[in-house]
Amino acid sequence: MPIVVIAGGTSIGLGRSIVQAILQAYPNQEWTPIILSRSPKQPDWLPALDYKPEIKAVDYNDPSSLLSALRGVHTVISVILAIDGTHASSQIALLDAAVQSGCKRFAPSEWACGPKGVLNVDLLAAAKAPVWEACEKSGIEWSRFNVGSFMNYLGIGCGQNEDEACAGVDREGDMPDGSGSFLVSMVSNSVELLVKDDGAVPRVTMTEIRDVGRFVARALELEDWERDMDIVGDTVRLDEVVEIAERVTGKRFDVNRLGRREMEKQLETLVDESDMLKRMWIQLKIMMLGDEVGCGVLNPVANKLCPGVRAVSIEGYLTKYWGGKNL
Repeated sequence: MPIVVIAGGTSIGLGRSIVQAILQAYPNQEWTPIILSRSPKQPDWLPALDYKPEIKAVDYNDPSSLLSALRGVHTVISVILAIDGTHASSQIALLDAAVQSGCKRFAPSEWACGPKGVLNVDLLAAAKAPVWEACEKSGIEWSRFNVGSFMNYLGIGCGQNEDEACAGVDREGDMPDGSGSFLVSMVSNSVELLVKDDGAVPRVTMTEIRDVGRFVARALELEDWERDMDIVGDTVRLDEVVEIAERVTGKRFDVNRLGRREMEKQLETLVDESDMLKRMWIQLKIMMLGDEVGCGVLNPVANKLCPGVRAVSIEGYLTKYWGGKNL
């Protein structure tokens, strides 16, 4: 039975989603998941599982630690998120160990917009581009799992089911109401509507975190992966997201229209290194304005290769967690 390692798999968002989906898809352990973590401590969500995957504590600065953890492993999936500047170096160390251990496949920690979009966002480019270069040189089969924006940001503020709705998504979006939402805030019924120079509204791909796990789990069965295993929950124009939200909640949303020039002016005011996160959110919005496949819009590659997985739509998600909230 092949072993799949989820590096960073103790995380409450993607780690939990992928681990749980693998266990549900392969109840007889046709694929056996193992979690790599900097700490051997069990995450709070793990005890609820019927089968408890092994957690191997590793040191990403110690090649022997990684080599030992990856012996006999078929596929390595990284959901590492290092905010201390070691994101790229930790993944390259993991990649080197995977190659030396004879692993067949490697998926670096992507889980965001497409690769063209990544290169337009300073923080993402610095974290991801060096890993892509290392993957290309390594000779291992590797793929990027791109997912667009997490639909779960729309669950922020939904009430008693908020933990379920958000599924571990970080509440770090830059909406002015301070909710931690991104682009659309269901908390204050407000939206930052991106508008292109010609007045058109760009499309956006959104995917629910648990759907990401389900597609990754089923992708393990595939003989070969595409270079970009794009996962698409739903792709619609941003104004259509607002129309759906208003229809589901029965409330009107305040719309703040944002164009490229205004956002470029915002960037000019950010000169301190501590503003890197703010810079990232603005650059993401500017990138989305391009309305380009490979940026904020994705092709449903994994959807086509794994037709048995049905992703939730934006309307389905909002109806589940916000339907009737206005009553």
